[in-house]
Amino acid sequence: MWEARDDARDGALVAVKLLHRPTSVAATRFLRGADLASRLDHPNIVPVHAYGETDGGDAWVAMARVAGAPLDAATRHRPIPWARALGLMDQLLAALAATHAAGVVHRDVKPGNCFVVEGSPRARLLLGDYGLATVAERGALEVIPAPGSGGAPIRGVCGTPEYLAPEQILGARLDGRADVYAAAITLYRLIAGTPPFAGPDRGALYLAHLGEARPRVEAPAGLPRVPARLADIVARGMARDPRDRWESAETMRLALGTVPTPA
Repeated sequence: MWEARDDARDGALVAVKLLHRPTSVAATRFLRGADLASRLDHPNIVPVHAYGETDGGDAWVAMARVAGAPLDAATRHRPIPWARALGLMDQLLAALAATHAAGVVHRDVKPGNCFVVEGSPRARLLLGDYGLATVAERGALEVIPAPGSGGAPIRGVCGTPEYLAPEQILGARLDGRADVYAAAITLYRLIAGTPPFAGPDRGALYLAHLGEARPRVEAPAGLPRVPARLADIVARGMARDPRDRWESAETMRLALGTVPTPA
């Protein structure tokens, strides 16, 4: 990631992400995600200003410079009180609701793609890195044809293994409920300090998402106990079958709003 001055914005500092000489498939995904993100306008989404390719074949995207830390760095190896986690999750789900309303699926929701700007009365969260985002049409995933394939879709699992929905692992058609799953895993991680599933490699994590029982979220010793209502909401968000999850990011956000928080 680089910093640069944007002459079109009176020399304002912007963050520039550069993909050095990517393959044509990687460049297509990267620029497609940048294009989709540039259409989104929400206070909890990192604004994308411009994107393109250099004469040397590098792909780039210029976005607003966020004066905050990635959520995974801010909470690395230490859980946070569930009430604070709810405040952050409310903003993440609001960002996802806006993303899905625009017909976009993020596909890589995780703490590392959320940025937290501390402030009063509460910290502000922004969702970024739409590099794997794609368009959802009528609930289906629009795939990117592989170059030279005659229109065949790109194969392979995209995303971060700890946060992948089962249907994403299986290469099934996706809608916003895949992002709801990843958001629920993120909330679990914030409260418990670790994701619900672990394994020595990607394959083991895939099998855990596909077959293991969902653990119930609990706070470590020394932190406030997780209310049963909150644990139920997280469990539903992590359901293996998307039909058993919250119908949308907004319905999960509203459900979390019914959890009484400490005064």
